[in-house]
Amino acid sequence: DEDVEEMHNLWRKSKDEWLSTINGGPDAKDGIECQSIPNNRRELRLVKDIMRSTRGPYQKFSSYYPLVEVVDLYMDIWSEDSSY
Repeated sequence: DEDVEEMHNLWRKSKDEWLSTINGGPDAKDGIECQSIPNNRRELRLVKDIMRSTRGPYQKFSSYYPLVEVVDLYMDIWSEDSSY
């Protein structure tokens, strides 16, 4: 059917336009690299202290951390805080 083919073509065109716009904007990370949360105690303590902060101005992280690691670290922080 011509109608089905026309609909498919319209879909492909719309999809291609959308894909080109989502990857064409400014970099949200502003060139800062993504790294795992540090393992050494001193740096990990610094990251935890920043995450615990409740008042600004907040200290900046040295890099972006994967969401899964951030959630895990928050779980650790909450369990530490609730054990006091």
